[in-house]
Amino acid sequence: MSNGIYTTTGKVYDFIVEKCPKNGMLMSFPETIAAMSAQGLLQETMPDSPPFHAGMTTEEFIGLLRQFRVDAAGIANQARLYPHDPVTQEHAMFPMARDVFCIVNMPYMAEYPHYHDFFEITYVVQGACTFLFENESAALSKGDLCIVSPMSGHSLPIQPGCIAISVVVRKSTLTKKDLLSLFFRNGLYESRRANYILLKTGNDPLTFTTLQELAYETNLLSENSNACAGSLLNLFLARALRAATIVSLHH
Repeated sequence: MSNGIYTTTGKVYDFIVEKCPKNGMLMSFPETIAAMSAQGLLQETMPDSPPFHAGMTTEEFIGLLRQFRVDAAGIANQARLYPHDPVTQEHAMFPMARDVFCIVNMPYMAEYPHYHDFFEITYVVQGACTFLFENESAALSKGDLCIVSPMSGHSLPIQPGCIAISVVVRKSTLTKKDLLSLFFRNGLYESRRANYILLKTGNDPLTFTTLQELAYETNLLSENSNACAGSLLNLFLARALRAATIVSLHH
């Protein structure tokens, strides 16, 4: 299939790790894709979906994430907007007809706050990092989960060795009546009040396994993958909340 411009998460990661320490620069993700495009490192053929099996180890899951495709069409065009307009809209982030999407956070990203009009759920797969939220900071380690409401300024500077995956969710997706949905509704209807929630799951195996299935499902192009991803998202959040030893809500 060749109706676009593509790369993989692993290729983007390796490009950043090779280039950024040498030139001492921090770039946004769109700026990175633009640099790869300028060097002819993108491809017209869509990468195949990687194989998957249940109960992957951390190392196997990271290997799976490295094979996820990146649809570069349109991303490089956003590079000129950063940091002057660091706001990402749903239509620019989500593939067509998708309510849930997974991305891998890259090292050496520029640390200025960014904003978006959808929810972001970040899970630390390996290592540790610091989540920056307006005038606050929170230390995140393996198994920690951080959920950010729309239009809340935040950033997640990480170094090589830390792997963090973000699940981005349209505002209209989650409707269940529980603690997390209360947070979602507050973030949706009280847009002037920035907030986030932090869950420490202790690297709960069921939560991690469900995340693997969710991430894989969002990378598929099958007809029912969006419905499956929505169901897995609810299961992932429910298991994370059940496993959490510390629940912290910030306004």
